Amino acid sequence: MTTDPRSRNHRAGRPAALIRWAAAAAFVLAAAPLPAADLRPPEPDFLLLAQGSPAPSAAERRQQLSPEEKTRFQERLERWQQLDPETQKELRQRYERFKRLPPDERERILSNWQRYQSLSAEEKSALRERFRRWQNLSDEEKERLRERFQRYRQMSPEQKQQLRERLQRWQSLPPERREELRERFFEDRDRRAR
Repeated sequence: MTTDPRSRNHRAGRPAALIRWAAAAAFVLAAAPLPAADLRPPEPDFLLLAQGSPAPSAAERRQQLSPEEKTRFQERLERWQQLDPETQKELRQRYERFKRLPPDERERILSNWQRYQSLSAEEKSALRERFRRWQNLSDEEKERLRERFQRYRQMSPEQKQQLRERLQRWQSLPPERREELRERFFEDRDRRAR
């Protein structure tokens, strides 16, 4: 029986799953200081730069690049050289961690990266903002969200659709009405807890 690796990691223990998640996030965010429109996974020559001195065949491979590829490589080389040594060191370490991942995990990360690249600038910006908010959550809040997500994954398609419709209705309410409903919810909850 084939199992979803993410659910297997979830059952096996959080540390392994979190390490993989952190590695994926680190890989995606490795280029975060760069303009959003220019984020893409490192290419082999860029990775050789990240490792330190290029392999002897790197110069030969650069000679075989098309003019557009040479220009892109030169731009990336210049960006790399503009990074401070600490950032270069951090990027090398991220790359080394990425290389140590199992092939299927690296493939999944690259696939996620390609999906990220297909997003519009607005979607990328929103995703980065959600990631920043996630990082600022406490461990307890993150755990609650993970549990809710697991419950959501176990819902039937009909239940998921109902939940989405309720969320849309909630979001369409004026902020004052939402606040009023929140207050009433917490008052009712507190009354029941007594």
